[in-house]
Amino acid sequence: MRIRIQLSIVMVLVLTGIIFFTWKSGNREQEQMIEEIKVPVVTMNPRSGTLEKRISFRSFVESDHTVAVYPQAVGVLQSVPVEEGQRVEAGQLIAVLENESLLLNLQQAQSALNLARDDMNRYKTMYEKSLISEQQFQTVETNYKATESRYELARVQYEYSRVKSPIEGIVQRVNVEPGILVSSQVNLMSIATRDSKIIKADIPEKYYEYFQKKGNLAVEVYRSGDKEKIYRGKIEYVSPFISPGTMKFQVTVKLEDSGQLVPGMYMEVSFILDKRDDQISLPYSALTRKGQLWYVDDENLVHSLTPGEIFNGDEWFAISGDLADKAFIVEGQHFLSEGQEVRVIGGSAN
Repeated sequence: MRIRIQLSIVMVLVLTGIIFFTWKSGNREQEQMIEEIKVPVVTMNPRSGTLEKRISFRSFVESDHTVAVYPQAVGVLQSVPVEEGQRVEAGQLIAVLENESLLLNLQQAQSALNLARDDMNRYKTMYEKSLISEQQFQTVETNYKATESRYELARVQYEYSRVKSPIEGIVQRVNVEPGILVSSQVNLMSIATRDSKIIKADIPEKYYEYFQKKGNLAVEVYRSGDKEKIYRGKIEYVSPFISPGTMKFQVTVKLEDSGQLVPGMYMEVSFILDKRDDQISLPYSALTRKGQLWYVDDENLVHSLTPGEIFNGDEWFAISGDLADKAFIVEGQHFLSEGQEVRVIGGSAN
């Protein structure tokens, strides 16, 4: 009898243990399930620093001084011994018109001039010795001057067939190809000086007020995709008119340190419209579609607020300084409710 009672007690204890273990396991699973249901979020603290508002456009480097080259003769273009981007010296041959007949004419004129000069010298000696009359000498002298004029004309015509660069610079654009008929109305090429370079940008009308009221805005110029090397620029001219066709106005920027740049390079021009120092700010990714911010308190409960408009930069916006110590949600904030408990899975203190 005593043994049966002892067995009953043992069985009761075992059953009680099983029930307790099952209850504890269920609680843990329930707690784990509740934890998994919590929305995961990523937070960050606002940063303190400088905010900028800027606009950027792409354009080409140009020379502040460009010369259009036109031939001074009519003829078929024989060759163009230079190419775009090539540096040329003043007086360097840059185009040749077909000139075989001109060269032959020049050679004949040179021979005639040599003969006329010899006659002139011989008759001058004879005249000085009174061996010929003054009239005979003047006839020879007149013939010499006429021959000299014909030679000079032949020389100029030949030289006109050999087009030379009027300045030292860079061939910015070649507009012709060998084989075409050219004249003084045909622009052969453009040559730009290397000394002073500019960039022109067409700016939308909505930014006109910035360029009128704030004087010379800061300008940064860099090659597209490479912001490591920044070239400084200064606004040299703002068009007083807005194009009715494009609704844009043109701004000319003079490059201040353009030694490595050549006309024709594709660049990006950035105008800093406004700049604020010591701003407490967040990235735009922290805003919900309704323009709200959510932050997490010490108990992982979330709260929302609507930030006042202080200053909007390009990628970050300023918020009130009394919010600097809050952990704002930058990922997972779009479907939250006030006071909801969340699970913070990442964060940074910027």
